[in-house]
Amino acid sequence: MLDIITGYRPSLSDRARHAEMRLEPGSRLHGVCARLRGLCDPASSFTLGGRRDSGIDLWVQLRLRHLYRAGTRWDLDLTPVLFRRQPSRAGHHGEGAMLRAEARRYLQRGMRLNLLAEAGAAHFRQGDRRLAIHQSHRRARVDLAVPHGEGLVSHIGHSRRWVRSGWLDLRGRRTDYRLDILPPADTSFRPRFRAGFWAGVGVDRVGQSGPGLLAGSRSRILQAGLRFKMRHLTVVLRQERRSERFTESLAYLAAPHRARTRISGMDFIPVLSGKTNLKVAVSLDHRKISSPDVSRPGSLKTLKFTFSYAFDPKP
Repeated sequence: MLDIITGYRPSLSDRARHAEMRLEPGSRLHGVCARLRGLCDPASSFTLGGRRDSGIDLWVQLRLRHLYRAGTRWDLDLTPVLFRRQPSRAGHHGEGAMLRAEARRYLQRGMRLNLLAEAGAAHFRQGDRRLAIHQSHRRARVDLAVPHGEGLVSHIGHSRRWVRSGWLDLRGRRTDYRLDILPPADTSFRPRFRAGFWAGVGVDRVGQSGPGLLAGSRSRILQAGLRFKMRHLTVVLRQERRSERFTESLAYLAAPHRARTRISGMDFIPVLSGKTNLKVAVSLDHRKISSPDVSRPGSLKTLKFTFSYAFDPKP
């Protein structure tokens, strides 16, 4: 499968371009300035500026999925993935590769067990050679799907991830639950119109170490969405709320801080006429962040186009 994802992003690196930083009394930098008053005033504010990094983002991804069906209760998939990032602004490109293995087993009473393991490596530029990232990652996930009746399914999952780069090592784990509600086809309240709903909760824990030490965090996540499937168009409405609590304080803050993120999104997926392997989606997202971390932008609005082409399978 070939995926092409493009769209406008106000910041290709998801950083605030301009910010004003004040040193809180009791913070590490406030203590340094208090001792070196001839060099800096702890009561003054500092303006941080960066280069403009908005632009048209472009990702190209090639997935070669191999299906193994041996007549057992297990279905196995092996998918090598190659990707390339080439945005319109120079100095923000990247490339990488990964290998993903998936296994599914169908259990009694319609339950399904899903296993995933993934490993890969990537290189990214962020507009400055000093901020180049060479990283490797590993990810594992287990998910159990439990049907409760027609059109009602629960998903219980747990995942682990490890990311290693030259200046930072990250490890995280996430536990989540999602409930899907899909009305049966014969009870749609309008001809050729169906609606579905999902809602989920999750807890995400992140620990970090290395020369570029950043604080670990614990997040609570709430998600919900509606999916309207019509004859010629599918519309998806998405909402996510994330409350994040950090374990250590930033250099200019006196205590560990909290951050709240709200993401609102819409997807428009047209039904293309004829027998085609091409799928198209248009996505609008608005992310709003409330945080004393001045490096994080307060608001980001993005427009994204996704084109996916599935090659005909070969025996």
